[in-house]
Amino acid sequence: MSSLSEFRLANCDKLVSSLYKAVKRGNSSAIFGVSCQGSIYNNYNYMYADVKKWCAESGYIDYIMPQIYYGFKNSAEPFEECVNTWNNMAYSGNIPLIVGITSAKLGLEDKWAGEGNQEWITDEDILKRQFLVSRELAAYGGIGIYSYGAVFNADYSVQSQVDREIDALKAAMN
Repeated sequence: MSSLSEFRLANCDKLVSSLYKAVKRGNSSAIFGVSCQGSIYNNYNYMYADVKKWCAESGYIDYIMPQIYYGFKNSAEPFEECVNTWNNMAYSGNIPLIVGITSAKLGLEDKWAGEGNQEWITDEDILKRQFLVSRELAAYGGIGIYSYGAVFNADYSVQSQVDREIDALKAAMN
């Protein structure tokens, strides 16, 4: 290895591949996937997770579920742009994309979103719109929602907004 980063990437690849093989040995029909950060750049450069490789090459994953916990107005990672990048990567590797979205930001400031920092407070139907965008993707395999506690144990100050968002999402799914 020529660098510490390459060493870390190789070890992370080995771990994921080993887990994949262990799952398949235990039950060949079981599916194995990872739920990684929404930022492909951060996955590679800080987590040493080569998600592009895992989507493109067999023996790593059966699906991918990135945590795309960004709003549509997020300055660094706008939801629609981010999910389309993941879709292209998953589709080219024939890997189902399960889009991870979050209810945990509803009614709260997103201090890392730049100019979109108030979106989760002021905008409506964010989860519904994220679902509608996601289900049109070529690699779409479903959505995963984080977190149970943010829906069923929400702070009183945001509970009505959470309820409206969940009702709108349910209606879109029917």
